[in-house]
Amino acid sequence: MIIISKFTDEELPVLQYIDHICFSKKEQYDVATINYLTEYGSTYVAIDTDFDKIVGYITTIIHDSNNISSNIKLLLDTHKFKLVTEVFSIAVLPEYQRKNISQMLLDAANCNLPMYLYVKKSNENAQKAYEKNNWTCYGTIANYYGPDTDALFMCKNFI
Repeated sequence: MIIISKFTDEELPVLQYIDHICFSKKEQYDVATINYLTEYGSTYVAIDTDFDKIVGYITTIIHDSNNISSNIKLLLDTHKFKLVTEVFSIAVLPEYQRKNISQMLLDAANCNLPMYLYVKKSNENAQKAYEKNNWTCYGTIANYYGPDTDALFMCKNFI
């Protein structure tokens, strides 16, 4: 059985492990960034209770309209939102993917604010999962993940 719980500091090495398994070397976060995100953002973990094993995580940060990029600010201003939640990182171990765990993590992190994230344009499985759960693609960000590696900018709860 999979349960979602709030991150604790003792779980930091596991988050780093999952990050290294799920992302390419260029996309992995360094220890300082992960520490910052877990301290100033909201982080949840997915735990397989049958094996007492963390199998995924999500980290989100709430921004106000004065502290965001112009493309997001335009959306917020259009819809009269003052706060927005950025899904900074979400990852599920490969052997646990396609089991609705990412959706469970997103549901746990949802604080009834508009949410946005960036997903690698080549990651069609993730895009389909987001679209299935009412995320909308608002555009492409060229070279977001590096040369020739674009991202899609996706949002939920903006309407």
